[in-house]
Amino acid sequence: MENASGARGQVVKNISLNNEDLTIMSYSSFKYRDFFGGNTVMVIVPHQDDEINVAGATIYGAIEEGLDVILVYVTNGDYQYKADIRYKEVIKMAKIMHLPVENIHFLGFPDGYGKEFLSNRESIVTHHAGFSQTHGACDIQDYASKYMGRSLDYTYTNIVYALEDIILRFKPNTVIAVDHDTHADHKLTSIAVEEAIGIILKQQVTYKPKVLKSFAYDTNFESINDYYDNHLESTVQNRQWIKDKRWSTNNPMLLWADRIRIPVPQACRNTVLIENPIFKALGSHMSQSSYKHGPKLINGDQVFWERRTDNVALHATITATSGDCSKLNDFLRYDVRDVTKNIASSTEYAWIPDTKDNNPTITISFNKPTTIERIDWFENVWFESDELNGLQGVTIKTSNGLEVNVPQYSYPLFEDCPYMKTYVFEHPIVVEWITMTVTKAKEGIAGISEIEIYSFNESKPTFCHIVANQQFAYDWTIYRRESLPSIYVYYDSMLDKIDMEFSIDGNSIKRDFMMDYIPVMIQHGPVNIRYGNDTIYHEMIIKKGNIIDSIRKECLKIYNKFMYVLRKIKYRIGFNMAQKYRYKGF
Repeated sequence: MENASGARGQVVKNISLNNEDLTIMSYSSFKYRDFFGGNTVMVIVPHQDDEINVAGATIYGAIEEGLDVILVYVTNGDYQYKADIRYKEVIKMAKIMHLPVENIHFLGFPDGYGKEFLSNRESIVTHHAGFSQTHGACDIQDYASKYMGRSLDYTYTNIVYALEDIILRFKPNTVIAVDHDTHADHKLTSIAVEEAIGIILKQQVTYKPKVLKSFAYDTNFESINDYYDNHLESTVQNRQWIKDKRWSTNNPMLLWADRIRIPVPQACRNTVLIENPIFKALGSHMSQSSYKHGPKLINGDQVFWERRTDNVALHATITATSGDCSKLNDFLRYDVRDVTKNIASSTEYAWIPDTKDNNPTITISFNKPTTIERIDWFENVWFESDELNGLQGVTIKTSNGLEVNVPQYSYPLFEDCPYMKTYVFEHPIVVEWITMTVTKAKEGIAGISEIEIYSFNESKPTFCHIVANQQFAYDWTIYRRESLPSIYVYYDSMLDKIDMEFSIDGNSIKRDFMMDYIPVMIQHGPVNIRYGNDTIYHEMIIKKGNIIDSIRKECLKIYNKFMYVLRKIKYRIGFNMAQKYRYKGF
């Protein structure tokens, strides 16, 4: 990995229980600074321990590289426990992650009231302990009291207000936030963050942070326990935690296939469980017994979904022949007011034209001629049983005379998400306005939740990474009874591959020939595989394992499980001590 000074670093594994009887190096051009587009990253989560669930390895790696990481907790984590214990646990976590305490901010809203906040956005919520305004603990002020001059009433509107203030105060290059998990507080945080960013983007023309969303449950806290497999596995979904089996993720507007995968630092790949900072950081949250989930969180990659902030529709004037069109460019693709329902009512987040409107049309007008290349729009969520509540088609017209008909996607494409539609023009065009006329069943409740229009893709590739059997590979041992893994390359965005190439031990080679060549080469020793060019590259070593490697691996599994039991005793004592902070009846 690149070190903080910018020099090309090398990861060297020492000989020990958890490593090969061999010095193995893994080189990469990956830098968090390049990926995040600057030196400051803000991570926004609802609860104390979600920072590890959502972005633990990323926080650790970014700090290790010298970036400024700002951590924001929306709630005090005080539903079952008093805020004091949750704050103390955060301080312990910060020491493990090398996160400066002054970079941690508590918005001070109540834990466990996501349902109430979302259902009535203006009403003041009262915590069961009697609190109705933001507050801190352990001599740490809540954010509003410290920076905004006063505490804030417990309302959804004030959560958005505080988030807007803290983002604009620090202006991070990238904002990372939780997305629509099954927990109501996570939905609350996701929605409030997107609403705050939508307000900021409309007001601040020049400030366009990178926005990354991620899930805390199905891909992390409640993911698959694959830590003891032969190879460090990449992040996977636990489909049992997906609210509806027909959805790709718990946010119906996000596809699993569209996730962005990034490498994790060496320390967070440590195969000695109790030495891994992810496990140790989770252990600091003793009141939550978060350590139990450590083996599920330690993976070879970290995954995010990007919400582009260069949408020119955010600064356009949008009108409609009927219905409330204010939701079409608010940055919110999906909103929920009643978390007890399986899916949100379309009227909560989408433009729904009147049933008497025979030609429902949206007009997007720009204040000056604007170059566009792509239009994405997101329709209301519907299922096979209520297909009439889905749009039957869309006709796009532009000020320069272009007309395009986009038919309804058929249900067999549901897994590719029928709510997400895209039209890419053959070449960029300059327009003053666009209209979108929708076709829908008269008796159906169908519409559009968000329109995103892009001039061109401004993103540039920042890294590549070799994958083996779809897993992010760093170094790879082929153990007994294992076959040669299928090797490909992952990129964080579209990459011009003209000057990108594979090489083995310094010699250029075509991939297909390489796959035939490696089985012969590894018979004589470890093989160095490299892909990339002079600026973007990754390389790893692949070797054939022997009986000693297999024995060492099994010994490591036994050692990890034994040490987990010993550490569990320590964390259990901590959990028992935390009970004095528990509210009676909870």
